[in-house]
Amino acid sequence: MSVRDRLHRIIDDLPDERIKTLEMMLALAQADDDDEPADDADEGLDDDLRDAAEGRTISREEIRDRLNRDV
Repeated sequence: MSVRDRLHRIIDDLPDERIKTLEMMLALAQADDDDEPADDADEGLDDDLRDAAEGRTISREEIRDRLNRDV
């Protein structure tokens, strides 16, 4: 199976509420065609994109709950 096929499968399996987030992340990745050398921020974005593509994300509600718990 090609990388493209695996990505299609991952996207097809994502819950609807995560599709918009993935779309924004992919747009950022696509816009990253600058001529500057990669830096830590670029590597972090790559890690984040990989996590999102593999479904390792948390919802906005979970983030809010975690922040409220720590207050």
